[in-house]
Amino acid sequence: MSIPRVSVIMPVYNRAAMVVAAARSVLRQTFTDFELIVVDDASSDGSGAAVAELGDPRAIVLHTPVNVGAGGARNLGLASARGEYIAFLDSDDLSLPHRLARQVAFLDVSPRIGLVGSWSAVIDSAGKHTGRLRRYPCMHADIEARQLFRCCIPQSSVLVRRELLGNDPYDVAHRYGEDWALFLNLAQRTRLANLPEALILSRRHSGQLSADCQKREALAGIVAGPVRALGLNTDQNSRLRHLELARRTQVDGAFLAWAHDWLRKILAANARFGRYDKAALLRATGQVWLRLLTRTRPVHTAASALAWPNTRISILSLWNAESGNRP
Repeated sequence: MSIPRVSVIMPVYNRAAMVVAAARSVLRQTFTDFELIVVDDASSDGSGAAVAELGDPRAIVLHTPVNVGAGGARNLGLASARGEYIAFLDSDDLSLPHRLARQVAFLDVSPRIGLVGSWSAVIDSAGKHTGRLRRYPCMHADIEARQLFRCCIPQSSVLVRRELLGNDPYDVAHRYGEDWALFLNLAQRTRLANLPEALILSRRHSGQLSADCQKREALAGIVAGPVRALGLNTDQNSRLRHLELARRTQVDGAFLAWAHDWLRKILAANARFGRYDKAALLRATGQVWLRLLTRTRPVHTAASALAWPNTRISILSLWNAESGNRP
């Protein structure tokens, strides 16, 4: 049996109604030199059997005896993977037919880049397009700076060089945000990129994890590392507030004042330590600031703070800089 260039790893837990469509989206790729490894994470609804019934020899189904979580299931799939490139796809998402062809071609001619993702188009639980396109930064410097605030590479869009992952790259201690933790780690060892086109369909549905207190605590713990690397306070309150910078849907004057001071501290700390590209971090903090302003009530509180303090960068230039950001 020949060794495939790409191994696609798909963890699944009780998603028999969706995993077949996800598997078919891989099996219908225009790039054909791959294997699909589906890891049934102790499902009780026959998810693994549903994939096996497709009868495609490129689809391998593995089973865990107990539920180990998405990260643990991906680690198990990776241990069996033979490809030089590793792709991931969640069992509720879909890969567009040209996804692997685009990403393999990109990595083949980009030896300095170790991982590539893409933008994503959003579909609902029935697979209907919502009209929403999720754009992510494309250049390494901007990805690294933006990841100080949130994960900005869709897990389902990742294609990565196998040698960068080693054994068990997903930390199973992170039941939430294990992808973010991995990408933060990889950014220290290789260059990351996102292709500026939707190569996956990201499904929104009621069965996905909610933003509960336990998840918030876990994600705040992940972001504590890069914040600490800047020499900033990482007590529990600071971590949770930092996490809210890119997530809070309603902002009051008190939080806006804290955010203004905190973002200034981040920029000042980076000026001392040189941890991030200066222009990229300015774009990232500027976009966080603009997001907060659009969610601030009452409106006059935001209006009084429209200028990003002590910079000469306009609101339009912040957004325009992002639109021109390409790998």
